[in-house]
Amino acid sequence: MTNKVRGEMEMSLDGQPARLRPSFDAIQKFEGQTGMGLIQLAQAAGNGSMTLGVAAIIVCACVREGASADDTGMKNANPGRVGQLIMEAPGGLLLALKKLEILLFQAATGGFDAAGEPKATGTGMATPAVA
Repeated sequence: MTNKVRGEMEMSLDGQPARLRPSFDAIQKFEGQTGMGLIQLAQAAGNGSMTLGVAAIIVCACVREGASADDTGMKNANPGRVGQLIMEAPGGLLLALKKLEILLFQAATGGFDAAGEPKATGTGMATPAVA
């Protein structure tokens, strides 16, 4: 189950909540499969240019990482079926892209650790300035 207070994200697939975990392994997988980097993908989700196929690849990789050990359906998810489920879900591709935009930008800006767990907020550390 996701904890929205911690910044965890879920998506409804086949009427069931699926936890999205953008771990280092998931990011490497979807970057390799799409040929695009994390920031490019976040931008594509944000501006609506991401295709359903690319969205399904990302969701699939993140859902596999976020699934519990006994959830074989999610652990064995494939992009083709995930794409169909995105289209059938309330909000369809548009809602999926909005969720992916947030998830990918959080991952790109250090909002998750390497295991894909949201980092604690309010640590008192300042964000370094970008030159």
